[in-house]
Amino acid sequence: PRDISADDYLSALHKNWIEPPLQEHLWLLCKMLEEKPGKLSRKLSQYIAAQSRRRIARRFRNQSLSQPYYDSLKRVKDVPPLPLHRKQATNHRPGAAKLDKDEYDSDRRFLKYFLGPYNDKECTTSLDTPIEHLLKMVDESMTGSGNIELYTNDTRTEFHHLLLFLLLRFEESVEQLSYYAYALLRLARGRAFRMHLENIEHLLDDPRHPSAGASTDDYNEEHDHAQQEEDFDGVLLPQKLKSYVAWLRLIVGHFDAVEILARFVKSSSFPYQSIFIQILNPPLTGEDKLDWQKLFTDGPLPDGLLAIKDRNVKEGKCKKTGEYPEIDALRDKLEQHPSAYSFFVSLAHNQLFTGALHCEAHLASILHASTGNTKKIEMLPELQHYGPVIGVSKHCCLVCDHFLNILRPRDDQFLVQGRHGNISACTLPQWTPSLIVDNMNLKFGTILLQDLNCFMDKVNGIQGHTLERSNSTGSGALSLDSDGGHSDGSSEHHVVKPWVL
Repeated sequence: PRDISADDYLSALHKNWIEPPLQEHLWLLCKMLEEKPGKLSRKLSQYIAAQSRRRIARRFRNQSLSQPYYDSLKRVKDVPPLPLHRKQATNHRPGAAKLDKDEYDSDRRFLKYFLGPYNDKECTTSLDTPIEHLLKMVDESMTGSGNIELYTNDTRTEFHHLLLFLLLRFEESVEQLSYYAYALLRLARGRAFRMHLENIEHLLDDPRHPSAGASTDDYNEEHDHAQQEEDFDGVLLPQKLKSYVAWLRLIVGHFDAVEILARFVKSSSFPYQSIFIQILNPPLTGEDKLDWQKLFTDGPLPDGLLAIKDRNVKEGKCKKTGEYPEIDALRDKLEQHPSAYSFFVSLAHNQLFTGALHCEAHLASILHASTGNTKKIEMLPELQHYGPVIGVSKHCCLVCDHFLNILRPRDDQFLVQGRHGNISACTLPQWTPSLIVDNMNLKFGTILLQDLNCFMDKVNGIQGHTLERSNSTGSGALSLDSDGGHSDGSSEHHVVKPWVL
């Protein structure tokens, strides 16, 4: 295919589909993104629908992980009216301004590009579900410039039936898979779908806890169960409604990826003329090399790590010695309050370790220069040849992301799949140098301090009074990090993301 354009090659596949081998598949993706033909997103979506149809079907029809969401939506028969406070409540979420703008835009595109053709008087086709009130909003989406509230009391029932109709057609269709996927993607990214879930939340099941006896269909029996479970890990969010949104976005994830890629390569911030796509496979290991489990439990590596740990413990003890007078003074004050004193003393006894160990942090720490160059540790030869890519299957947490950036802050940074936006509990490796520990405590202790201050403000506001708050020793040096990685020096409250414990 190298002698023809990617667009011509794709057109030939559309007329006579033959699944291309892996090398031609990667070549086609590269060339389509380089050539940027007209209707790039639509053409790539149609190709991906044909190329990945079996995987998409397996994912959607997974009886234990996907179908419970679909079945729960189908069981909703009567959509309740919108409460009066619902609209105002959804507009005042932390960080909602940017989110609402993107959601409104997605709803507008759904009306304009999917429902728009059905509003044409010359249109000879129709959807097998009533959309009378929804079609009335199409003209507004074509001419109006403000935000369009797609989900209202007039459209709530039609919206629910249309959602179920699109899911059914998505499941059954082969030729028009990308067509219905586009509509579902717009809903998954839009505001109306989220408002609909909020409105019917009390009618929905919680599929995050499926029954133990759930069976699998033929699609799943021929597929790797571990891979499917990994796909759905991101769906099992703490909040039920967010879990439904994540499920729908996962179902149309292939088409979401196409849209993101197409928009990126066509943007002004993409300066490259050529694109190269390659699948990275882990290096093959022979029997003479230790696997990770043995590597961390056998040989000189554990002894070296323990030596570093002992060194850090000694440094910590020296630092702690200078703080003894302050600790004694605090204890004397605390002993004046017996009930509080006994509570804190009880915390120090019989406490088992309950921290979370993240593999990417531990792997990166033993490849870090200050660890690898320590004279007390003899790194295995295999470790010295590994590059900065850490192949974890899930997104990195914010704590590990900051930790990896500290370990390698320059051009040779550690590379992971990406990071999510929640701060979760994460325990640093015991051999982490004390300077890095201090940096981590300052970074996330600052965010925690701000969260606690915001919490106190809310509590005091509810109780109808305020409490005088004085800065603790040294707290004047703490300031929130901005998105750019530096403090703005102001004393204003900043919106921070909720902690996930």
